[in-house]
Amino acid sequence: MVDRAHHEPASRQRSLTRSPLERDPPLVGQGGHFETLQLEPQLVLGVNDESAYFSERFDLTPGQSIVLYTDGAIDAQRPDGERFSTEGLAKSLFGKFDNAEAIIESLRSAVDEFRQGRDLPDDLTLVAIQLNPNPSTVTKPDAEVVATTA
Repeated sequence: MVDRAHHEPASRQRSLTRSPLERDPPLVGQGGHFETLQLEPQLVLGVNDESAYFSERFDLTPGQSIVLYTDGAIDAQRPDGERFSTEGLAKSLFGKFDNAEAIIESLRSAVDEFRQGRDLPDDLTLVAIQLNPNPSTVTKPDAEVVATTA
């Protein structure tokens, strides 16, 4: 899970802090191409007060988009049993998106088309964050966030 998104107004610096308990890495894109965020793998067998886990912080640039998703998105299956996968999710995001809502709609359409009417095996949650490409613009927020569940 993403612990927090951080913005330092004076420097216009934006970052994302990722929890080690997250199973599926976020997708990060800019300029029409999305890929998984490279994360340090951690084996989490149990969570208790004595366990120590580290978080990772990633800097974000203006115009970047971030997609967070639950395993329901990548575990969606075609009638023959093939899973959609993280790679399928990333490939479905090829192209430029005007806003976070367009990213969500593209993902939902891709998952629905892939599963060909088959029921989802799990809940599906998608969150898209698109950073403003021109952070000095006063009339536009620094980021747009859109989420959906099924």
